[in-house]
Amino acid sequence: MQAAASTAPAILAAARRHAPARKRGCRQRSRAACVVIRAAPGPLFDVTAAPGAGRVDWHAVKSDLLDLFSRSQSVWPADYGTYAPFFVRLAWHNSGSYRVADGRGGAEGGRQRFDPERSWQDNTNLDKARNLLAPLKLKHGPALSWGDLFILSGTVAIEAMGGPVLGFCGGRIDDQDGSDSLALGPSPEQRAFHPCPVNGNCTPPLGAVAVGETKSLIYVDPEGHMGVPDPVRSAADVRWTFAGMAMNDTETVALIGGGHAFGKTHGACPAGAGALPRDDPANPWPGLCGSGRAADAFTSGIEGPWTTRPTRWDNEYFHNAFASSPAALDSAFAAAWYKLVTRDMGPHARCVGPWVPPPQPFQFPLPKPPPEPVDYAEVWAALHKGADPLLPAADAAALAYGCAASYRYTDNQGGCDGARIRFSPEVDFPANAGALEAIGKLRGVKKAFGARLSWADLITLAGHAAVAPHSGPMPFCGGRTDATDGAGSRWLQPLSAPSSAAYFKEHPTGLTAREVLAVWAAASRAVAATRRPPADFFRWVALATPTEVAEMPADLRVVHDDAELREAALDFASDPAAHKALLAKAWPRLMSLGRFDGPASSPCDDPAATLMLPPTDAPAPRASSH
Repeated sequence: MQAAASTAPAILAAARRHAPARKRGCRQRSRAACVVIRAAPGPLFDVTAAPGAGRVDWHAVKSDLLDLFSRSQSVWPADYGTYAPFFVRLAWHNSGSYRVADGRGGAEGGRQRFDPERSWQDNTNLDKARNLLAPLKLKHGPALSWGDLFILSGTVAIEAMGGPVLGFCGGRIDDQDGSDSLALGPSPEQRAFHPCPVNGNCTPPLGAVAVGETKSLIYVDPEGHMGVPDPVRSAADVRWTFAGMAMNDTETVALIGGGHAFGKTHGACPAGAGALPRDDPANPWPGLCGSGRAADAFTSGIEGPWTTRPTRWDNEYFHNAFASSPAALDSAFAAAWYKLVTRDMGPHARCVGPWVPPPQPFQFPLPKPPPEPVDYAEVWAALHKGADPLLPAADAAALAYGCAASYRYTDNQGGCDGARIRFSPEVDFPANAGALEAIGKLRGVKKAFGARLSWADLITLAGHAAVAPHSGPMPFCGGRTDATDGAGSRWLQPLSAPSSAAYFKEHPTGLTAREVLAVWAAASRAVAATRRPPADFFRWVALATPTEVAEMPADLRVVHDDAELREAALDFASDPAAHKALLAKAWPRLMSLGRFDGPASSPCDDPAATLMLPPTDAPAPRASSH
């Protein structure tokens, strides 16, 4: 036990001394505003990286990693004289928590440094891998995020062992705590929202085996379905679990066979790995046999290498599948690995570094914007030509809101750029009822401006016009483009509806509950049907009589019944100017979500890319049309 304690070397204390204080109020959902921050003291390095904190010398980081691989250290000796397989496992287990159902998990955020992820049984002894990387993190500073370092270490390791790599997408932004992993479990949040009473028979968004109640596993039970060694049922579990990460069968097979070309398992110690990090943060997983290291190490309970050459790339793990064409495995694995470690990053535009490959299908690349810019003031005038607007304000606001609110901050997918609300499945989401009819009423304007005007810009501009009477002039940022299909919306249907308080408090866009309430009320047909101006509506919904509450639609009733939402409604009613200012800030922000020109930056950040609408020389649209 004493010897194993040395796996937390003195450099841990040095990292804490150099870590700046946490910025209060900085949260994952608004991480672009975060500065360098630090979480509660613990044995893990928790310095996070801030956007724009500096430039990374990626080639120097790679060189340092290659040097690290070959220098076995007594605190945790390398198997076969190299740490490379160890870092493949680290990168995989950081990425493998991703799930497409709600975009949670993945390596961005570097949350494996915190509970619950650091105490998952599947992550046994990965604290040692993170400790080995700590000097590199300190050397290269806050510009290098933990998330990027984890993934680069695994990618460089594959390449160093002769494996195929497609490239590396840098730009991950670290979280300050593990709160965004609580829904992954095991935690009260996971049990409340995604329970798995029988581990092994879980339902989406969980995999077949949750990290949940009894076994903290990322993938499937290695002992078989429900602990029974049944290959047929285990195969179903594997397919189910990898499909939850958006992997098809070919990608699944390539990842399993390619990933297991490297390294070994550790199970020589029958007593186990010892206390979890959450139970003994000062000395996690010390190993309960001998030194707890090398021949005494315990990770999975199984002992031995996966192949006869565990530090070299080959297809020995399942030679029958790819023996006739090793190149097929090379190509499939390179693409699948890049997808595994990059899927949670979102659009290709967020990737930085010298090894970024071209946009991949899983990034749902969009065409370039129209080459000839349109005059948005002219479009604005066209939308208001005649005695009545082409599209009633309630419909225009609802269409724009539905288009933009598809964005989810968990994996940076969705948003109105691309205007995928024109296609299935997004147009079929229950919240988007009436979208096709609304789009049809805009076809004349679209035809008049032709290719210069994208559907995405037209939809957001129409919504802007509908909301402006309640917000005053707002900045409009154009330059969106149109997708050719709806593939990018496949997994974006919200898991909660406005009839649930969770819709407002945990909105996938990452807006605060008050911001969501403000923009939702401006776009809700149910609110428009009350025919009340904003201040009057918020006063009425907050102070409604029991009879009025009983007659309200569910998505209005929740604002009355939830204490926090009701308080916000009262604040909006008592201070209309504050509500107007919040709406004028939150609506343009919502419309710009999903647009990136860097890890945390948007083309709309440049004031020169925006214009205030309505134009000062044009009449504002009529509020009565809402």
